[in-house]
Amino acid sequence: MGRIAVICPNCGDIEVTQKEVLVRVCKDSSVGEYLLTCPLCMVIITRRVESRIVELLIASGCLLQTWSLPKELGDEQRSGDEPPICIDDQIDFHDAVHSGDFDKAFDRLCREVK
Repeated sequence: MGRIAVICPNCGDIEVTQKEVLVRVCKDSSVGEYLLTCPLCMVIITRRVESRIVELLIASGCLLQTWSLPKELGDEQRSGDEPPICIDDQIDFHDAVHSGDFDKAFDRLCREVK
């Protein structure tokens, strides 16, 4: 079994086995990184790497884990038709929060926006 040379921020140059390295790749952006725990000081080491390095690490036997960006990031963004929030909106919101009847004031503000 081969060894992989990495740099620990505390210990400097170290070598680990493929089984000690986890390669993570984002399904949505193809961003890759590896992570491992330094066997000497137990600090967790992460490093973003290019796809070429990801392929080499996987081919050498490192474990691969894929992940996805949060769904909230894919929600529709503002269309541009809505006006931006202005200082009057902020004042109205402030007054609504401090009015003592926030729910009713918030519903009113939401209706006005539509």
